[in-house]
Amino acid sequence: MAERRQCEFFLVRYVSDPVKNEFVNIGVLLRESAAATATAKAGPAETLVRFTRDWGRVRCVDPEADTAMLEGLESEVRRRLAEHGPEVQPVMSVLEDSFSTQVQLSAARACLAESMASEMELLMKIYVEQRKRPAVERRSGRVAIHREMRTQFERAGVWDLMRK
Repeated sequence: MAERRQCEFFLVRYVSDPVKNEFVNIGVLLRESAAATATAKAGPAETLVRFTRDWGRVRCVDPEADTAMLEGLESEVRRRLAEHGPEVQPVMSVLEDSFSTQVQLSAARACLAESMASEMELLMKIYVEQRKRPAVERRSGRVAIHREMRTQFERAGVWDLMRK
């Protein structure tokens, strides 16, 4: 079993109404924790960022949301992380200064990861992406009565004899 690395993640949130503090998680910023990089003999700490590709939840809370700006923000955060390395503080200060009323980072949360990529997938699935529920066909009213009648007529063997 691969050794798990100590990591921390921040949720990137779109705040539609700062007064009500209503938000939608739109992304995850994942990095190795400072304690893990201090004790590790390996190379520099890894930092990943990913935003959602489905802006439907954002549009539900704010139909006027500028999703093009939010998509561009992901590439800007990646560029800033490349400039400053694993240090998240410069990125956080840019987000707070420029977008503090619309885009915010949550407090850091700890996690253990075997692989940064697989952990990113899991965090996106848990916190950001919309859960897909299997479609359940609901029959009610006339449709339900018709299907039940047809089922009973087929069991009795008279369905094919009926004029439809």
